[in-house]
Amino acid sequence: MQLFYKDKIARLHLREIARQTKFHEPSVSRFLSSLEKDQILKSEKDGNLKKYSIKKGLRTYFIFEAFDLDRFEKIPTIRRNAIKT
Repeated sequence: MQLFYKDKIARLHLREIARQTKFHEPSVSRFLSSLEKDQILKSEKDGNLKKYSIKKGLRTYFIFEAFDLDRFEKIPTIRRNAIKT
């Protein structure tokens, strides 16, 4: 999901995702199918390739909000306090 978090309009092919995450293609395929079934990702045919992208909706919003909270917790306390005020 971090690949899609970094670039929310990305359309990525299975092999590209596998290469960037350093997971095997069958594992990535199962995970992508699960995310597609849960309506977090959508897939589109681009010629011969099946490309995955974020399906904008409430579920995706909450997932990305969790990423934002995680990033927020990792910044120094002085910056965190400045953001809160």
